[in-house]
Amino acid sequence: DQPGSLLRDYQTALAPGAKHANLVTRYYLSDAVFVAAVESPHREIVDGLAQALRDPRYPLYLGRRSCPAPANLVLGVVDLPAVEALRKEKWHASAFHRKARSKTVDLPIYRDAYPGENGVARQDVPVSFSQERREYTWRDVVLEQPGCRFENDLGTSVDPFFETVISA
Repeated sequence: DQPGSLLRDYQTALAPGAKHANLVTRYYLSDAVFVAAVESPHREIVDGLAQALRDPRYPLYLGRRSCPAPANLVLGVVDLPAVEALRKEKWHASAFHRKARSKTVDLPIYRDAYPGENGVARQDVPVSFSQERREYTWRDVVLEQPGCRFENDLGTSVDPFFETVISA
């Protein structure tokens, strides 16, 4: 809903017995907003996931402890396929972001590929959460067409980049 901007962060890590700390670079998305959907033929699984997110046993974080998840993480549970539910969901971008966008906004929907369907391979499915060696396996992702189209009442019909170029 809102792509955000890439933020570079530096962290230091001192290994036991080491004289000097290692400098590690991490990248995060700042001010990004995403809407995700989970689909299952078993409603009790989706209800259980929603309840676990509403009342987690441990605090939820988005990438690291300094980025806690918002309290309203669950938007709701609906009886629709995931892609259809995403198309019916409202646009969750901030007013500041909406003012910088056009009057009509098209947002992409990415989903897991169906068996046998060609997609783009991504290595982001966690296999191990070990602190020493995290491991991820592959999945295929598809860009669903059409995505979501929104009429943006705060948007502009003027492209700020184009206006800057022609007025230079």
